[in-house]
Amino acid sequence: MPTAAPRALRQFAPQIEAAARMPFARWAILDALTLAWQPSTQRDPTAAVAQWLASAPLERLPLPSAGACAAQLGTLARFFDFDPAARRVLGARLAQARPDIAAVLAAHDFISRGDL
Repeated sequence: MPTAAPRALRQFAPQIEAAARMPFARWAILDALTLAWQPSTQRDPTAAVAQWLASAPLERLPLPSAGACAAQLGTLARFFDFDPAARRVLGARLAQARPDIAAVLAAHDFISRGDL
């Protein structure tokens, strides 16, 4: 924790450091806060949110079978309607981690059909 950080924030340093070691908490909380607080995100907050969503550690989660995850990926795809390029970034990562769901990823525009 930087010594220049506000005192109230420094009081939470142990909890913040513990969260930083948790991969999902780090992405869900700390990375999101970092993006929100960085001056560069003030220029294009939409791109910052898209970048954050595309970096979701979904390949670490146990996904259900290809048939069962179709509806879930359809819902997730709608989160990216504002930035399809970010959807493709996440899609490429998921396709690499789970080649068995490539057809479902293509059906929801996470990857192109040519990538099958």
